[in-house]
Amino acid sequence: MPVLSVFFLWRPFYRILVLFSISIFGIQAANADMQTGNLKISEIEIRATTIGMSATAGYLTIANHGMSADRLMGVKADFAQKSMIHEMTNIDGVAKMRHVMGGVEVPAHGSVALKPGGLHLMFTGVKGTLEAGKMLSVTLVFEKAGAQKLHVIVKKPADISAMSGDAKTKKKHAH
Repeated sequence: MPVLSVFFLWRPFYRILVLFSISIFGIQAANADMQTGNLKISEIEIRATTIGMSATAGYLTIANHGMSADRLMGVKADFAQKSMIHEMTNIDGVAKMRHVMGGVEVPAHGSVALKPGGLHLMFTGVKGTLEAGKMLSVTLVFEKAGAQKLHVIVKKPADISAMSGDAKTKKKHAH
């Protein structure tokens, strides 16, 4: 009998522990790397917005372990009116942002990083405020790999990778 009474006393604790574990591991799974065929998509991040902001950016790294290049052609997101690939450049001290037409090549045995200050995903006409911790769905459209749906948790600007986007693509060389 004493064993049963101890179990019933600890039962609320176990419920809390289970719910906490599910929430922690669920968040990690949402931002986990995604493998689709020869492409590995990692470091997936979307910047949180504040009241009045109608645009935000998304960042990620795409590695291609295949024998031929693929191309990121576009992006789709239900939380924004427009979703596109953008590039920020700095010419003579003036920062400019432009829509990337024709997509971004992901070289065979190489990678492309979409990071602050360079290539990135741009979401305009954002519906509502994107608060840190909120889970969103984004679909990347590749020339060969097709549409790939990702689940990502919105991050505070301070928690976004600080890596500059200057080195956009990397190709591994055999030595």
